[in-house]
Amino acid sequence: MTQINANNFAKVTGRLTRDPIFFDNANGSKTVKLTLAYSEEFVRNGQTEPQARYVDLTGYVPEGSGEGAYAYVVRGSKVSIFYEPYTQVFTRGGKTVYDATNEIKSVILEESKAETAARRKRNADGAAAGGDAAAPATDPVEQTAYAESAGPFG
Repeated sequence: MTQINANNFAKVTGRLTRDPIFFDNANGSKTVKLTLAYSEEFVRNGQTEPQARYVDLTGYVPEGSGEGAYAYVVRGSKVSIFYEPYTQVFTRGGKTVYDATNEIKSVILEESKAETAARRKRNADGAAAGGDAAAPATDPVEQTAYAESAGPFG
């Protein structure tokens, strides 16, 4: 579910469709890209269940912070993300480019450390057994109970 508020932020809760992808920046910081799957809030005509929706998100990790909160999530992890949708404007090849961006402002881990460790092991075992490493380990919009933790170290 995505909610837009008066501060031009959105919140989405769902499951990662892949492990976070990191890119090193020239200044020592990192850019992280991820895709989150979430469920529509309604059922469309002729369908029996709400359909999955996907949102691409971009985050930034300051220099010296390792991988930040993204080190604690893997494909299939349930998270809530606050992000700011905006359009980047820059010049490429002498032309002005308008690029829609969803910049991550905050990540809330919705699963316990034990659940994430078990998912990380299942993902690794599936890849080692010749399974499709890109396929989600669980239904991306599965609504499961989760243990509350005291942050990424809980």
